Amino acid sequence: MADFQNIKETVFTTIGVVADKTKELAEKAAEKAKDVSRAAKLNIALATQNATLDKLYYDIGKLYYETKKDDADALFADLVEGVTETLSTIENIKDELASLKSGGDSEASVEVEFTEVSEDEFEKEDKACCKDDDCCCKDKD
Repeated sequence: MADFQNIKETVFTTIGVVADKTKELAEKAAEKAKDVSRAAKLNIALATQNATLDKLYYDIGKLYYETKKDDADALFADLVEGVTETLSTIENIKDELASLKSGGDSEASVEVEFTEVSEDEFEKEDKACCKDDDCCCKDKD
């Protein structure tokens, strides 16, 4: 009976250890899940702030260009010129697209004339090459 008591104590001890380890792992997993959730929220906040910063930089640049494009500081002259050239190119592309959408150049037209041919006339023209023996039509008949 002492052996049974020993086995019983060993089993309960093992179950207790397993339960404690399971509880520890569950707590660590929950803590890790909280950390991952917090990291995701921080990454979203960081991306939002970076987007806000990009928009502000864009607005500053656009405002500077609009107010100083004719009198830009030497430091910005090349950039302002690049913006002006790009805006001009964009307008040219838009104009060309509008022209294509509206049917293109009205002066560039193509005229096509059709002549109605009866079936008999077509067969006569089709057999016009049949003067020699190597005619391509002979196989058709």
